[in-house]
Amino acid sequence: MFTLITDLCTCSIVLCILLIIIYNIFYKNPKQEDRVIFCVCLTIYPVILLFVIIAISFHIQTLLGDLYEKDFNSSACIPIGYVSYVFLNMFYWAFINQAVFRLCRIVYPKYRYLQSFWFHISLSLVELIFSCIILCPLLFWHGIVYLTNEYYCYVKFTHTRGIFWLAFGIYGIPLSILSLIYLRIIIFLRRQQSKNLTLTIQQNQQRDFQVFQRILITIGVLVILGIAPITFLIMSHITGEEYFLAFRLIWPFISITMIGSSLSLFIFTPQLKNMILKLIHHNRVVPFNTAIVNFVEQKHVTAKE
Repeated sequence: MFTLITDLCTCSIVLCILLIIIYNIFYKNPKQEDRVIFCVCLTIYPVILLFVIIAISFHIQTLLGDLYEKDFNSSACIPIGYVSYVFLNMFYWAFINQAVFRLCRIVYPKYRYLQSFWFHISLSLVELIFSCIILCPLLFWHGIVYLTNEYYCYVKFTHTRGIFWLAFGIYGIPLSILSLIYLRIIIFLRRQQSKNLTLTIQQNQQRDFQVFQRILITIGVLVILGIAPITFLIMSHITGEEYFLAFRLIWPFISITMIGSSLSLFIFTPQLKNMILKLIHHNRVVPFNTAIVNFVEQKHVTAKE
C-alpha cells in the first residue's frame, strides 16, 4: 500500500511539472537556452510517469491477486514487463542527456547545434531505440515470466543471465558513460585554469559543473537504492531459491527513487525551479497582507499629522 500511495503522489507531481513545462514552452516563448533545458527535463519526466503508471498497475494486480486470487497472466503480460524495463533503462539514460548538455556547454560551446532543442529530442529517440535493442535478449532468453506470487511478469532473481544483463544494461553502461563525461569535464577545466578567461565564462563553466556534480549525486543515490536487488540476488545464489518477499521489498526502494528523482530534478535545475516558483508567486493572492500594509501606512500618516 505504501508503494501504491507513493507512486500516485509521484504521478501527481510529475503531471503538474509536465503541464507547467509544456505551457511555458508553447505559450511563454522562453529563451533558447531555457527552452533546451526544459527539453532535457522533458526527456526525464515522461519516462518517470510512464514507468510509474506501469508500476501502479503491477501493485493493483498484486493487491487483487492477494485478495481474490485473480490470474493476470495474458498475452500482454510479458510485453508490459519488457516495456517496464525499457522505461527504467530510459530513466537512467535521461540523466545521460543532462550530462551531455552540460558537457556541450562547458567543453564545446562553439558547436551551437549540440545545444539545440532538436538535437536533444533526436538524442532521446536514439536512446529509446538503443534501450529496446539492448534489452531484447530478455525476450529471446524467455527471462520475463509470469510471477505467480506477484501476479505480473518480470525477471526472476534465479534467472542469473537475465538479472546480470539487466544490471549491465540499466546500471553498467549509463554509469560508465557518466564517468567518462565527468572525467572529460575535469580535464578540460584543469587545462582552462592556465588560460585567461573572462569572469563571465568562468562563472558559467563553474555553474554548469556544479549542476553536473548534482546529477552525479543523484545517480549515486539511485545506485545506493539498487543495493536491495543485489542483496536478494546474492541470497538467491546462496540458498538456490528466490526469497518470496523479494519483489515486495524492492518496490518501495524503486518508488522512493522515482519520487526523489522528480523532486531533485526540480530542485537542482535552476531554470525549472525559478519558472515554477515564479508561477506560484504570480498566482498567489494575498489580500490579508495587503490590508495590513495599508493599515500600517495609514496609521503612520495619521501619526505624522
